[in-house]
Amino acid sequence: MILNTGKNRWIYLILLGAVIFMGLSYRNYDAYLHPFIAEYAGETLWGLMFYLGFRFIFVSINAMLILVLSAIMIAGIEYLQFFDAQWMDTLRSTKPGMIAFSHGFEKADMWCYLSALGFGAFLELIVFNLFRN
Repeated sequence: MILNTGKNRWIYLILLGAVIFMGLSYRNYDAYLHPFIAEYAGETLWGLMFYLGFRFIFVSINAMLILVLSAIMIAGIEYLQFFDAQWMDTLRSTKPGMIAFSHGFEKADMWCYLSALGFGAFLELIVFNLFRN
């Protein structure tokens, strides 16, 4: 499926902005969320952010290729957690570094990321059908 008009890029940007906003703000309310959601929402939203970000940048590329590119990028960043260098630890100690690179490899995180990518593709199906001319 390809959404290849300029106005569709705005849809991805709006969705991307909403996901980033939710990802940055959900931790302020995690005490009010179900423990499962509080535990995995950040990783899931992070994965969805990658899908929507790649979709925004490469709006005319097939959705399956976006899934693959997103999965490769996410896996690469996740596996960087095995890399232990002083400069990387210094980067991880900052707020942006913690958000981007985290501190430890978790298999559950990979499931969250992959689920988010699947949800992103599903969301695109819905958006595609709603905004079809």
